[in-house]
Amino acid sequence: MATVTPKRYIYIFLAVVFASVAAMGSYQIFTTNPVAKSVTVFVAKSVIPVRTAIGPSELEAKKFPMAVYPDAAANPLGKVVTVGIVPGEVIVNNMLIQGSVPSGLSAEVPASMYAMSIPINQVTGVNGAVLTGDRIDLVVSNGSGGATDVLPNVLVLDKTAGTLTIEVFQLGALTVIQAEQHGTLTVLLRGISSD
Repeated sequence: MATVTPKRYIYIFLAVVFASVAAMGSYQIFTTNPVAKSVTVFVAKSVIPVRTAIGPSELEAKKFPMAVYPDAAANPLGKVVTVGIVPGEVIVNNMLIQGSVPSGLSAEVPASMYAMSIPINQVTGVNGAVLTGDRIDLVVSNGSGGATDVLPNVLVLDKTAGTLTIEVFQLGALTVIQAEQHGTLTVLLRGISSD
């Protein structure tokens, strides 16, 4: 018969201790209430177009782990979206603005774009043929016979006597300002079928 040494008693004791710790840890994991660590988030049930107020029929409440959507909007109902939202997308705070639906020209300009006005006359403005919604190219002539492309395929947002308001990126706006300082801007009207 094998004798049990004190060293073996220590191993048996440590095995029992480790098994007890593992059992307690497993119990804590499986008995923790997952709902207590989740948050209600609002998900789009249908397409929500940019710059529209969210209605109750467009929302669905769902439970998610809090860590997954820490910036989820607590109450998006009635708020205006700054981006288009697709069905199933979680609505987070940076998609929303407070207040009513924006109106005027600022409501037509997409995010990261700017409206900018440029002066035109009968010669530089295609004899008044440019209309709101047309696309144009801008060139600058330097007075000594030279001309340079400034911006291609620019959307015209508005037209008044002597002025076109166009949609540009910030870098495009800076390019137009510099071009105006070096010469005369001329508008080239694109055809409907132009790329």
